Amino acid sequence: MQYGGQFESESKASQLLLATAIVAIGIIFLLLYYEFKNVQLAFVVLINLPLALIGGILIVYFTSELSALQQP
Repeated sequence: MQYGGQFESESKASQLLLATAIVAIGIIFLLLYYEFKNVQLAFVVLINLPLALIGGILIVYFTSELSALQQP
């Protein structure tokens, strides 16, 4: 069976996106390792970055504003 058109294009784009994301995470890890000179610390920071993003999004959602940035 042969697929083509939009399905084939989407499949190639998904593979390219996955490869790019893996390379980006690897580069970020190398930069963290270069800064901290410790594999464990670089890994812990890399793992906690998505959690910090989720927490930031939740606090903006629940407060409905950027309170620290909007004070006159």
